[in-house]
Amino acid sequence: MKRLPPSCAMLAVLVAALPAARAADPDGQESPAVETTVEVRRVVWPVLVEPRAGADRDACTDMTPDDVVVTEAGLPVRVTAVAPGRPRTLHAIVIDVSGSMAGRLAEARSAAIDYVDALPRDEPAALWAFSDEVRLLAPPGTDRARLRRAIARLQPVHGTALWDALRFVLEMLAAWPDRKAILLVTDGADSTSLADDAESRAFAALRHEDPVTVFPLALDMSSRADRGPRAPLASLRRLAAETGGSLIDVPDAAHFRRALDDIRRRLDAEWTVTWTATARAPGTPRPVRIRARRGAPCRVRSAGPRLRVPSPPPLPPPRR
Repeated sequence: MKRLPPSCAMLAVLVAALPAARAADPDGQESPAVETTVEVRRVVWPVLVEPRAGADRDACTDMTPDDVVVTEAGLPVRVTAVAPGRPRTLHAIVIDVSGSMAGRLAEARSAAIDYVDALPRDEPAALWAFSDEVRLLAPPGTDRARLRRAIARLQPVHGTALWDALRFVLEMLAAWPDRKAILLVTDGADSTSLADDAESRAFAALRHEDPVTVFPLALDMSSRADRGPRAPLASLRRLAAETGGSLIDVPDAAHFRRALDDIRRRLDAEWTVTWTATARAPGTPRPVRIRARRGAPCRVRSAGPRLRVPSPPPLPPPRR
């Protein structure tokens, strides 16, 4: 599968005034050329491409940049490439090890090991475990043996700080240059996050420059977890919708492997769209909309978040 570079490589465009356009000062001396630097970002984004009704699936192989329309904050941007294969992706496994997971962890461990073993060798993966605290057990990397050992050691402990855990992971990964796919495994409502607005803080931490897609896996929650003031299923659905992921209902531990296989197949089916965007108002979220142009042979939709947050341009080198 073709892998593409990190999603926001920056290009600096230097525009210098021509000598004929130089102005003279009152003493008749020629003024220096005016230089303007415009920061342009190359944005690499995951998408899903499907043939339209009645079209042959092979028709999608002929997709070109002209077949795709992308807007940021309602303004069209220039699409430069569309190709099969997802952007290089960091796979972050974030797993609930609260006491209620005691009867589910064995199957979860086995399925998680199979998931990481099936990943492309060049794509990094990482593991966090959370209960009433969050622990990084395997930092992002491609050492699969280390990751398997960390997964095999998972043991149930105390409560469930779901939103604190998600915020911690997102903040830690904010500077990571790849697209992130977060597999968030839990079997219950948040019971021990420290702040009353922990959920809001976690959603705010989603605003990365590179795409973050979250796949919440709700273990045996559909029949019991939508009760009470802190019921999480609606929030998990929103989390998936905001990031281009999907909420996966896992009715029992035996279905956990199938759920991870579904996520892997979804990621394997992704394409990549590349566009250029001027880096204006860094830090301001921009709604991203992606669709196929009228008459294109296939449908196109974003597989990433609804918002992109441009980062500030790098500081210029100091003058000597």
